[in-house]
Amino acid sequence: MKVFIKIIKVALIVVAILVLSFASAILGIYIVFNNDNSKIPLLNKIDVSKKVKNTSVVVEKRDEVHIDKDIQLQGSYKDTQQFLSYIALKKDKGPYLDSDIIGFGVNITGDGYILTNVNAIPQIKKDTKYVIILNDSKVFDVKNIIYDKYGFIIFKIDGQKMDVPSFTYYDDINIGATVYSNNGPFGIEVDTIKSKKDGIIQLSNNQMSNKYGIFDLSNKLVGFYGNDNNLYSSNYLKNILYSLTLNKNTGKILRPSLNIEYSNYTNIISEDNTLSGFYITKVPLQNSYNLMEGDIIKKIDGYAVKDSLDYILQNYKVGDTLDFDIIRDNKEIEVKVELK
Repeated sequence: MKVFIKIIKVALIVVAILVLSFASAILGIYIVFNNDNSKIPLLNKIDVSKKVKNTSVVVEKRDEVHIDKDIQLQGSYKDTQQFLSYIALKKDKGPYLDSDIIGFGVNITGDGYILTNVNAIPQIKKDTKYVIILNDSKVFDVKNIIYDKYGFIIFKIDGQKMDVPSFTYYDDINIGATVYSNNGPFGIEVDTIKSKKDGIIQLSNNQMSNKYGIFDLSNKLVGFYGNDNNLYSSNYLKNILYSLTLNKNTGKILRPSLNIEYSNYTNIISEDNTLSGFYITKVPLQNSYNLMEGDIIKKIDGYAVKDSLDYILQNYKVGDTLDFDIIRDNKEIEVKVELK
């Protein structure tokens, strides 16, 4: 009888071990196949912060652990590598090393246009031969160099199906957002957005050592530095893309301009009514814009003017016709203006 009882006890222990093993296996499979690399479902709230070293883990709401922003930056740094190109002086023999890199660029079209600036390549010369080294280590001769008035420089190579980033445009930029500069083999520099005005972005520290393209945590291109060290929003790149599509042979960058002089105008009409806009002080002698000296521009295409006229025009292209709401001789009128 005692032997029989011992057998029963052993059998129960074996069954219990099998049940626990099966449950553990099911839990392991669930975690592995439901892990999206940023959230790990848990059965209960667990304080894991004391068990994990050198990593910040935050438990939010119910049963979720969110990966620290540093880890997200590491992923973003890796993901945006595919958009980068490295610029070097052409050598008689390869291979090209990190020490050969003289500047960085960002691919902006799949067929071989790379955007950089005078900050990235301070001593660029037209009679010097350059090569572009893609992220996959392929090397291409530079066929053409195109210059833009903001200090942007575009290199053309015979590339095909190159990886290009999406853009985050000015209106979608959030103050306080984390941004970074991907410096390829030389690491990553991180900052936050302090302010924005007239299409120009101001960073909190503003101490990027390589001032060219800036990405956000969604791996989109937020802006690009010009020759005046201003960080221009990606809106300023729209006309580069349009011009490269339109003028593939010449590569000339076309930017719309009204060629007028103006000042910001604000006049308090009454306590609850303020008139503001752009007061035109001078128009060209050959004026074909339907605008006159003394006009006050209130709206452009239905939007009240609040940013600089230069920035507003970057959202349009040469040949577009816009509706201008203006005040002329104390009367509100609407005129159509074709951008030249």
